[in-house]
Amino acid sequence: MSFKRSDDWTMEELEALPQSRGEASRLGKKYYFSGTLCKYNHISARTLDSKCMRCRYLRNKRYKDAKPSKYGKKPSAKRTNAPYQNTLEHFILNSAKGRAKKRQIEFKLSIEDVVVPDICPILGIPIRKQWGGIKQTNLERSNQPSLDRIDSNKGYIKGNVVVISYRANILKGGYSSKEHRRVAQFWADFQNLNS
Repeated sequence: MSFKRSDDWTMEELEALPQSRGEASRLGKKYYFSGTLCKYNHISARTLDSKCMRCRYLRNKRYKDAKPSKYGKKPSAKRTNAPYQNTLEHFILNSAKGRAKKRQIEFKLSIEDVVVPDICPILGIPIRKQWGGIKQTNLERSNQPSLDRIDSNKGYIKGNVVVISYRANILKGGYSSKEHRRVAQFWADFQNLNS
């Protein structure tokens, strides 16, 4: 695979890469994608020296766009903690936008509406701040963040979404709170009868 700008990678291309530096090295590939975030929360391919391609692209872009000093040299690129694209929140937002378009439901969210907590507010399990992975089962994805619509009859709009664990989102499904209470009551009664 030839060099690509880091913001040109699609999730399909990223998932087609080797999953570790060792695997990439064995296969003679230049890039790998482990699904983990860099320290600036970018989701991007990494080179064999573990450098994030998004960070590298942004650093090079800042250096090229910098004005020369009066001595003729360009100033060195400074690292900043500015919010960039390709963060976890950005991928969650774009995935929701794609689902809304496919299902033809309302979508009026911004990046500020996507807040990824450390702990799932429903199940109390830690949320792993990692995106995707290759051929994951529901069990392997259970701790990953998932954007949930509180009222499934409404679209992705402010006040109707919350980031929870993938497991909690699967358990919730498209059922109402009344239906969930009935299921929980049934199992509680069933366990009481058999104990």
